[in-house]
Amino acid sequence: MKYNGFPHINFSFDFNQLNSGDWRRIGLCEARVETLAHTPLTPDAATNLHRVHLARGVYATTAIEGNTLSEDEVERAIAGDLNLPESRRYLQLEVENVVRACNAIVQSDTPAIDMDRVLAWNRMVLDGIDHDPKVVPGGIRHHVVGVANYRAPEPAVC
Repeated sequence: MKYNGFPHINFSFDFNQLNSGDWRRIGLCEARVETLAHTPLTPDAATNLHRVHLARGVYATTAIEGNTLSEDEVERAIAGDLNLPESRRYLQLEVENVVRACNAIVQSDTPAIDMDRVLAWNRMVLDGIDHDPKVVPGGIRHHVVGVANYRAPEPAVC
């Protein structure tokens, strides 16, 4: 299946390409995942693991968009222990918005992803953030965007 006319995006896979060794390795991976999934963690270990992964994910996500906070500053922002000068407060707000959106995704009672939910997450991420006047938080873009040599899909496809 091709995705919206982009030939490089393809969601099909021919499982007949796999040999018996591939299937064995997949089975071993599944067994290990099941073992880990059912290994109990102490509450402190679970909390720490969640904190570290959330901070690293938010740090990476916001850094891609140009946020200059360090990973330590992101962890402190998540913990509520970061006090930046007013000139850098928007960086903390970006982090807090992404955390809010991540929490909304995790706390949702349905795994379905639809346009309304994606637009709501976008509105959360952009809440209170200065942005280009062409950007409508929670809206679909109608202008061309890109970063460096990458050009996003045309607005008509959005």
